Amino acid sequence: MSRPPRDALRREIVDVAQRMFAGIGFRGTSLRMIADEAGCSKAALLYHFKTKTAILEELLDPLVVDVEHIRASAPESPPTDAVAFALEHAAALVVKHRSAIAMLRGLEDMADEITVVGRGQEWVDELTEVVVADEDTLDRRVAAHAFVAGLLAACLSLPDVDDEALSGALLRLGARMFDRDPASLTTVRL
Repeated sequence: MSRPPRDALRREIVDVAQRMFAGIGFRGTSLRMIADEAGCSKAALLYHFKTKTAILEELLDPLVVDVEHIRASAPESPPTDAVAFALEHAAALVVKHRSAIAMLRGLEDMADEITVVGRGQEWVDELTEVVVADEDTLDRRVAAHAFVAGLLAACLSLPDVDDEALSGALLRLGARMFDRDPASLTTVRL
């Protein structure tokens, strides 16, 4: 068997890991399994990635970049604009990064080892604060948490729904939950 060029092998390792992490989970996947499926030795895999966590972090980098871009471009006021911005961008983020979110399932206890896991809760807390800022009530906080949980569940449970349809449904749901006119929310592309 001929060996692929180094860059091609690195890409193959990442592609294989993505499928395996999303399918059987990060914990259920070993470096040996990834190497075997990528058609390389474990040593060749370790040349490119020192740990399984390093592979996961590379896979999650586009998600992190998009989150940081959203955070940097978020409006500070007025609050209604901030709520619309948060709903539109949260929906766009989870729809675009469904596979990354699938890979993160069940890793909540690994916040110290996997940076994005720890930061994920910070992002959820920020979103919650934005959507409750103009009406900080228990009902509004519950709605914020239900919206985030619903975003994640819909993206993981409805893989057969195309991105545009799912984004639209999530925005209509967000509009109902936060007393917004659905026509005032638009689908954004990240």
